Amino acid sequence: MKCIPIYDVKFDSSSIAAINDIKRRRNLTLVLSQVMPFGTMANIFVGNGALKSSYNIKQTDFEALAQAMASLPEIQRKIIRDIAKIEAVSHIGKESTFWKGVADGCKIN
Repeated sequence: MKCIPIYDVKFDSSSIAAINDIKRRRNLTLVLSQVMPFGTMANIFVGNGALKSSYNIKQTDFEALAQAMASLPEIQRKIIRDIAKIEAVSHIGKESTFWKGVADGCKIN
């Protein structure tokens, strides 16, 4: 999809709130992607002796952790796409065109 520039878009309060919500969710996804592996490692090693750590390593499903982390970007894209689709049908003109572009994968900087 080619992202075309849209000039002189005037955003209403609903669009501004949606843009802020998208930015907030992107930041939360970034934090979650950093915290998930740390939490797993802390669960294995923090406060445990060698025997308990060995058992925790054996019981930890690293494949599930990897799959969960790999799915974060897709979950984020779906949430952003859903927000953008709602905003696209709630507006007309340039604002609607902007939101259709976001729903199709154009980025908000």
